[in-house]
Amino acid sequence: MKNILYLTDYSRYSQQVFRYALELAHHFKASVTLAHVYAPLMPASPVNFEEMMDYGPSPSPETQAVAQWDRERERLEYFAANHTPNAYKDVPFFFELPAGHPVPEIVRLQQEKHFGLTVMGLNSAGNLSHLVLGRVASGMIDRSASPLLLVPPTADYHGIKRILFATDLREDDLPIINGLLEWAKAFQASLTCLWAVDPEGLSPHSGEKETAEASIKKLRATEAFQSGELDFSMIESNKENFEKNILRAVDTQHADLVVMQTHRRGWWRHILEESTTKDIASEVFIPILIYNEI
Repeated sequence: MKNILYLTDYSRYSQQVFRYALELAHHFKASVTLAHVYAPLMPASPVNFEEMMDYGPSPSPETQAVAQWDRERERLEYFAANHTPNAYKDVPFFFELPAGHPVPEIVRLQQEKHFGLTVMGLNSAGNLSHLVLGRVASGMIDRSASPLLLVPPTADYHGIKRILFATDLREDDLPIINGLLEWAKAFQASLTCLWAVDPEGLSPHSGEKETAEASIKKLRATEAFQSGELDFSMIESNKENFEKNILRAVDTQHADLVVMQTHRRGWWRHILEESTTKDIASEVFIPILIYNEI
């Protein structure tokens, strides 16, 4: 992870979300690109001839656009300067100020710059549709071109010591687990892979149980498992209780970070395509890290 994208809307919780971006950059020796997507102003036009005489000719649309961009740049730089503690002054900063609709502009920026992580905030716990950044967060869960860290306002940074990854332990989860082990190493944290099993869906001929057990066998042979950095836990959960059981596991294991991947196949695809990831994101009181299956 070389460059982290931090998105701000200047809400009252922006500073604590920024703290997560700074901590991650500090631990991974990465840079932070601060970005704010703003709505371009409509060109001003006089109402009548008398106003034209009073105020003179209106600035050209190009001049107005440049002036607005300059104001937005100054505001973003001011935010960075005033919310960066001395301990993080060595973190390199870059600034991006796209104008337009947030989700497509953010995705375009991700695709152009190839960020290792995007960090953004949720403005309150509860129904995701009622959040200040609800539509943007919901759209980014669906379309993010990089791993997405969503930080709720309840998540003041107190370190990351326990990471919980809800997974079906397929072969293509192994790169994510390896990446999360880098997080665990950087923060001196433990990683638990929570294997959620549908008791009705694991038929003897499905192959899902064998695939998961093969992944566990591979991971048990790793140094991370031998050293205690990596562990496994299994829960049986049908579709109706999936969200409740994940949230219970977050609570009982005292997790500081919960990790999920969207767009799964089979049973997981059926669950997660019905917005369970978004529901969990709206209910947890800790950050949630989301990987999209691109």
